[in-house]
Amino acid sequence: MSNDSSISDVPSLHWSHLLMKHVNASRNRRSSVQCSPCQCVEVFLLLSAMESRIEQRANVKMGVRMGLCHAEIQRNLRRVWGDHALSRTQVAMWFKRFQADPDASCKDKLHSECLRSVRVQRNVDLIQNTLNMDKRSSIKELSSATGISTMSVHRILRKDLQVRKVAAKFIPKLLNNIQKRQREENSASNLRKIQADATILDRIVTCDKSCVFSFDLHTKQANMQWLGHEEPRPSKALRSRSQKKVMLVLFFDHAGVIHIEFLNRNRRINSEVYIEILRRMRESLCRKHPVLWANHNWFLHQDNAPCHVFVEVADYLFTVDMAEYLWPHPPPYSPDLAPCDFWAFPLLKKQIHGRCFADLEEVKDTVRTIFRRTPPAEYHNVFTNLGRRYQKCIQSRGEYFEGH
Repeated sequence: MSNDSSISDVPSLHWSHLLMKHVNASRNRRSSVQCSPCQCVEVFLLLSAMESRIEQRANVKMGVRMGLCHAEIQRNLRRVWGDHALSRTQVAMWFKRFQADPDASCKDKLHSECLRSVRVQRNVDLIQNTLNMDKRSSIKELSSATGISTMSVHRILRKDLQVRKVAAKFIPKLLNNIQKRQREENSASNLRKIQADATILDRIVTCDKSCVFSFDLHTKQANMQWLGHEEPRPSKALRSRSQKKVMLVLFFDHAGVIHIEFLNRNRRINSEVYIEILRRMRESLCRKHPVLWANHNWFLHQDNAPCHVFVEVADYLFTVDMAEYLWPHPPPYSPDLAPCDFWAFPLLKKQIHGRCFADLEEVKDTVRTIFRRTPPAEYHNVFTNLGRRYQKCIQSRGEYFEGH
């Protein structure tokens, strides 16, 4: 059989893509995909090269049956096919294949068949047993322990075992059964109130306190940036947060901020201070929501901090007829059920992380600006999500839950 010398000039185009393009165009004359005469010649040359390889493999198969060694088969192929003969490595590979299986096909195995030969039950069980001994093992460690390639290990993990590697979820505390039951009962009680009165979430005023620093560190995620393939990884000096800080006391409802107050570093929130804060908050509520104030049917949602449960504070709330309008506070270690903890303070600190303020007055102005510019729809969504969080807490049987 004669060979065209132009076979060696076949471009490095994937033959299957070009061949299917040619076949589809020839099957459908109305198709917008058309092959040029040059591409038709390329397809012909590729098919000729494929046929020549298959014929040479058939000759290797015949040589194995005749008892020839692979070196002698290689010399015979060189005599007939010249420069287009199979390489020594290819001849040795096909020689071993036909020795192991005299009836093996001369065609290449499909990629899926090659993977299937590795993804057998024995290897799947081997990786499963290795993984059971140490679930933190990396793919490279599993490959070294089992002798299976990293790509095959990855496919077995994904396709056969259907597992994924995830980081541990950091939670405020490992809850005991009593704390889980408290969270579940609190969520169930609040959810019944919401279901009985759909407008009750619009009449809740929530509050909490948090420290705000004149300089706070960026989170590692916030420091991440997109770089080119050869661009060096940036470096950042290690710094500590500033010692200058101010205590923020925040009150807000579904429409926006009602009252913001700042306390200096050395001033502690005791019963007297908190009662004064409540008085000023009530004045702000009367000024911003006169209808809600006149109806006197709004609820104060606060946590169980010591300053909130002092006897003096309870007496004041009873004096101003607020004692019966206290929304049940979330159980201890429940930041996922407190709007300030799961929304307001993360929103604030995300925008001020990494910023260095000249003084505490600039810190206060920035905090006021951030909450003032937050759209009212976001405040409304917080309380809508609060009902959903109660539902998720019940579904998780008091455990911490994912998402909003």
